[in-house]
Amino acid sequence: MKAIKVKIYPKKHQKVLIEKHFGCSRYIYNFGLNLKTELYTKTKKSISIFDIQKEIPKMYKDKPWLKEVNSQSLQQALKDLESAYSHFFKQNNQFPKFKSRKNPKQSFRVPQHFKINKEQKYIKIPKLKWIRFKDKFNISNNDNVTFKNITISREGNEYFASICYSENIKIPKLEKITEKKTLGIDLGITDLAIFSDGKKIANPKHLKKYENKLKIEQQNLSNKINKTTNSSKSSNSYKKQKEKVRRIHKKVKNTRKDFLHKLTNSIIENQNYTSYAIEDLTVKKMQR
Repeated sequence: MKAIKVKIYPKKHQKVLIEKHFGCSRYIYNFGLNLKTELYTKTKKSISIFDIQKEIPKMYKDKPWLKEVNSQSLQQALKDLESAYSHFFKQNNQFPKFKSRKNPKQSFRVPQHFKINKEQKYIKIPKLKWIRFKDKFNISNNDNVTFKNITISREGNEYFASICYSENIKIPKLEKITEKKTLGIDLGITDLAIFSDGKKIANPKHLKKYENKLKIEQQNLSNKINKTTNSSKSSNSYKKQKEKVRRIHKKVKNTRKDFLHKLTNSIIENQNYTSYAIEDLTVKKMQR
């Protein structure tokens, strides 16, 4: 299973409908989480997601705004809740938390009935119709690709579509692991990594490059709050300043991600090694 993330450019009325999808999906997720939690607290019994899904059509009468969004996205919100529960019981994650509308990152998933026009760079989403997207669509041959779902998300004032797909290709046989063909990778604190062949990867310290700029913008944001009342958080000047801070964090995140992608690609493309060994240590605990 693979995924590709592209930036989308919805029109004004599409943005309104996307926000409604965020809100309704969040509402259904929280409704299901509250129902499961209360029932287990009172009766020590669990209710299945399928039983909760049956409640959605009954809610349309009292909450007609749920009809404005794609019903399958609402059902998918409950499936995501079930997945969160599953990860918790497998001890891979924390107990599911209620979703907040104040979270700058919002999303909803479209499991089917979507279309992708690769040539003209458009994505068709139920209820939303065609939305233009940007960025490279690096999926070579659509005949060998099966699209699974699309997740529409918002980060700050920007919208994205993450397209999940699988490729119908033959997986090559794995080569036998040998000591000579194995590269050992030691994660460090002073250096980012040290390889068993003696090569060292210096820590790029991406955050430090933007530290002064981030400090100035965060101070400006703090000043806007201190000079006025709490209602300033809804003002345009506050939102613009908050967006500046978010963009710096995004820049740090993207440069870090780009560096790691290039590093891992260079390691994989090295024909001297066919397997890799990494120590199972937590760098944060080492720093303590």
